[in-house]
Amino acid sequence: MFKTPFFWQRPNIIALALSPFSVIYLLFFFLIKFLSKPKNVNIKIICVGNFTAGGQGKTPCALAISKICDELKIKHAFLSRGYGVKINEELREVKANDLASEVGDEPILLSKQAPTFIAKNRYQGAKILSDKNNFEFLILDDGLQNNSLKKDLKIAVIDEKIMFGNNLLLPAGPLREPVSYGLKNVDLVIYIGKKNNDLPDILENKKVIRGVTEVLNYQNFIDKKIIAFCGIAYPQKFFSSLQDCNLRIIDKIAFDDHHVYSQKDLEELAQKLSQAKENQGEGQSEIILLTTKKDWVKFPSDWQNKIAYLDIAIKFDDENLLKFELKKLLKC
Repeated sequence: MFKTPFFWQRPNIIALALSPFSVIYLLFFFLIKFLSKPKNVNIKIICVGNFTAGGQGKTPCALAISKICDELKIKHAFLSRGYGVKINEELREVKANDLASEVGDEPILLSKQAPTFIAKNRYQGAKILSDKNNFEFLILDDGLQNNSLKKDLKIAVIDEKIMFGNNLLLPAGPLREPVSYGLKNVDLVIYIGKKNNDLPDILENKKVIRGVTEVLNYQNFIDKKIIAFCGIAYPQKFFSSLQDCNLRIIDKIAFDDHHVYSQKDLEELAQKLSQAKENQGEGQSEIILLTTKKDWVKFPSDWQNKIAYLDIAIKFDDENLLKFELKKLLKC
């Protein structure tokens, strides 16, 4: 669990000092690519990932693709590694009563949309599913840099607010691989940004689908004062979403990415809420705690009743292109 370093946004002296380690990272990256050979399974693999260490919006995009698969009546499932959790079996299906601490926060979200599985090894998990189930597609949430499994459709998600950070590789920057190399190896780019903004030049010769983040329930919070908190890679994305909806934020709290909320954390948040109400007095706007849905799914049910979440979805401007690519896979 980590908090995204500030120097990942723009080059500075710290990033420069870490750049020799980025060279070492790059050497290992290409060595692993050279030594590993992707293996095939008897099921079509769609990989939705990104070039940076988190924060680009791949999970909302995976959910949106799943909904299109439903529309096309394509039987599919999600396969995730279950970030930060340990499983004893090779493959585990995410059930309705599973906790995020057992299977991961993203798999919990995905399981509300389609059958979802987590596996320690993506190839082994995909092989088991291809041998025992009749899914037509398997959607990987993340895994562009994983070379163990052959992908039939590789989709990179890029958020215009983040792009490639300071354009440096880990650990000096957020990049998991060189952007030029990564773009050559993906079939499609989902570019999340404002509708009228120009595409960056680097995407000029790629198949690009524009995506817009839609906040589904912001009207519930229009007349309220908000203590906003989250534990995601780029917390400013969440805070900006609230500001874009003209919601009134009175406090912002950023935890580490994939933060595991303790009872103490939740009690301290409740104390902040109580203190804010006392300072305000009676007869004014209601004050609430508001977080992301990805954070909210981690809370015990009694705390879920006390904390609201912002519900978002990705809307594609050209679903027909995506439908075409999915239908083409079925014919292969």
